[in-house]
Amino acid sequence: LYIIKKPLYYYRYNPSSATKSKKAFDLQEPKLRGQHFEKTIDLDKFDFRDQNYRMVVHALFNAAESQFNRKEKYSVIAKEIKEVLKDEYYQTAIKNCCFIGKKGKLALFALKYNVIWLIKIFNIIK
Repeated sequence: LYIIKKPLYYYRYNPSSATKSKKAFDLQEPKLRGQHFEKTIDLDKFDFRDQNYRMVVHALFNAAESQFNRKEKYSVIAKEIKEVLKDEYYQTAIKNCCFIGKKGKLALFALKYNVIWLIKIFNIIK
């Protein structure tokens, strides 16, 4: 271990970066990512299929939660999310997904039963 007094990096704050700005994510992106993995990875090896379901559901929840960053009425956003949740691909992922942690289980519950207000609460407390 060696300690020097001179800083050798410069931290630049960027308020419009992806981690600082609150934008709505594309609700179709989790599906596209999941389908890409299905085409490129043998999901029958190990627990890759289970991991893909978790990834899709996690990304879908994050995308749904991010919709409340838009400047539109709750009813408009909720309707769009409910429509997306009817997608057969998402229904399969939600049905077959299993989380261990409380947050994951709560997110899965919200998606599975269209509890949109719970998704909005995650956006508020985030």
